[in-house]
Amino acid sequence: KGSITSSISIFFTICAAPTEIYTLSPPDALPILPTRPGIVLRFPRRTREQVLCLVRYHDAVIEESPQRVRRWLNKLGPERFFDLLEIQRGDASAQAPAYCTRLDHLRRLEKIAGEVLAEAPCLTVRELAVGGRELLALGYQGPAIGMALRRLLDCVLEGTLPNEKTALLQYLEQIDAKKTEGKRNKYSGET
Repeated sequence: KGSITSSISIFFTICAAPTEIYTLSPPDALPILPTRPGIVLRFPRRTREQVLCLVRYHDAVIEESPQRVRRWLNKLGPERFFDLLEIQRGDASAQAPAYCTRLDHLRRLEKIAGEVLAEAPCLTVRELAVGGRELLALGYQGPAIGMALRRLLDCVLEGTLPNEKTALLQYLEQIDAKKTEGKRNKYSGET
């Protein structure tokens, strides 16, 4: 953790001069921080990605709910999520005490994240109780497999479905039945 936070300090101190302009390349990429003339910063790619991600989200407001925390854990991974909370804590601690109201919020988020992780949740498609083979058996093909798996992951992250093989497969069968019924109604002229 110390190396990431010190790397962020270096980026802010050396790179983020208030008069310089951030550039984006490509449009949806993280900001590329300009350097001052004569200073060359070289970091391993993984460290650079971690730092830029934490800089990007350092002032994000995270809702205090298990569903939102699961989403953030999915987005960043547990290690980066706790690094983000550490960065936000440092940012909040640097403010005047009268304006520092986020520390309690960050403690509660850390507690919620600990509780969520204690449940050993499914945070990625790989951790789902079903995989591509089961979807192939149901008749899914090509990109539809990935889309169905991501939809299942969304339901698991929101807490609307348990990460159990039978529940996930039943959900997909229900969706397929609704689609088939909708197609029948469309072609038969019923509404």
